[in-house]
Amino acid sequence: MGDFGSRVLAVLERRGLNQSNLAERIGRSPQYVSQLLRSTRKPTRETIQLVADGLGVDPSEFGYSFETEKRQAGSALAGVEGCDRALLSTSVAALREARMMLLGLHPEAALRERMLDGERVWAFEAMAEAALLRQLETHDSRLGLATEHSVVNREGCFERRSCLVVKSCDGSALFADNLLDALDRAGHQRGGIERLSDLVRLGEAPFEGPFVPFGSVTSVREGRIVFSVLLEYLSGEIYLACDGVVKAASVDICPDPESIALGGRNLGFGARRGDGCVSLLGDEARSHPAASVEEISKRGTSRNVFALPSEPRRELFHNLGFQDRQIVKGTEFAPGPARILFLSDAVLLPDAEQPALILSNGERICDWLGWLAFAAFSRQLAVFELSGSSVQDSKGILCAPPQHYSLFEENQSEGLRINFARVRGLENPGKYRGAIAITCRDSIEAMADLSSRQKCRQLLPASCVA
Repeated sequence: MGDFGSRVLAVLERRGLNQSNLAERIGRSPQYVSQLLRSTRKPTRETIQLVADGLGVDPSEFGYSFETEKRQAGSALAGVEGCDRALLSTSVAALREARMMLLGLHPEAALRERMLDGERVWAFEAMAEAALLRQLETHDSRLGLATEHSVVNREGCFERRSCLVVKSCDGSALFADNLLDALDRAGHQRGGIERLSDLVRLGEAPFEGPFVPFGSVTSVREGRIVFSVLLEYLSGEIYLACDGVVKAASVDICPDPESIALGGRNLGFGARRGDGCVSLLGDEARSHPAASVEEISKRGTSRNVFALPSEPRRELFHNLGFQDRQIVKGTEFAPGPARILFLSDAVLLPDAEQPALILSNGERICDWLGWLAFAAFSRQLAVFELSGSSVQDSKGILCAPPQHYSLFEENQSEGLRINFARVRGLENPGKYRGAIAITCRDSIEAMADLSSRQKCRQLLPASCVA
């Protein structure tokens, strides 16, 4: 196949170009291009195509041919058909539109903030949510759309038809906290930073991997998960999980589901040693006594039915039977939907323990529902639902619901289904919270730990997918 780096250098020399010219053409940093040319970074299929497009040549110039993959394109998404395929295409397009809108912002505009329901919300998160919902609602006004901050067509979320659970800009607060430092570094070294995309191009954007803003859309139809798609707004890395496809790709090279299924790289979830955990702990707060399950049941179905005193996230982490020593160092603020990547071969922590499991300790459904798609369709992961040692809540929503209030129900004929009717008492199903743990089925110690817990039931492997 030949050496990719030397072949690219030969094309550059013929065209009278240098590394900086190539970096600018493909939207990557000079350091990234240097690694490719020196063969210290192995090129992916998307990278090869990106470089070929940037230089105006066919990938065969570098010794690669993708004809075999092209012949498989017709069957790549055979498991997602009809209206589900159209909805998946719209979801990917909506995430791409939100990304382009964010990258076009001046970085300082991304730091503005507003208050929503008493919480600090970064302005670019609100903009991303508006961009996402606008395109999804245009696709089908009957869709139930649930986000952390709003709900469109609320009744659609409870009916046995398509419902989309959307996380518009996960990890935005952590990203914004570090954006000013990046601006300061870039300003002193480069100058001329007009858009957020300029920071990305210069390689000055803070954080990589799961520690940058992500958008996600998860589709549930008739109680079964159909697909989940994650997009990293800065680099454009997109992750898709649906029937027959669990892949990652560059959205700049693979802009639609078909090209992701065709040209993306397989996303694997291998066995891990130990019981290292990734979970969002956040800041500690004062604890308060919690109400009993019986008191909850007596409150009926008003919107404030679960208005209980708050319990700190760290204490809930302990009440679920976990200890601080199990948290993998540096992941205490790991964002929600992208946390699944910590179990994959896409995110490997440098010089650190690789986590064996991820945990949602009382986070909203927008944070963890998409995990189930990657677990079910990869067939490499096991999913568990945990109940706390006492009834607890956060901002009026149960953090670790007892099994009689679980979102998941089983029957012999249909297997495991998601029952949105369970959240009828909430003004927004996107605010439903739960305690979900996921590990590789071959991670012996983590599987033994979760399987031995009393208030823990295994949800997957099971049949909660379309």
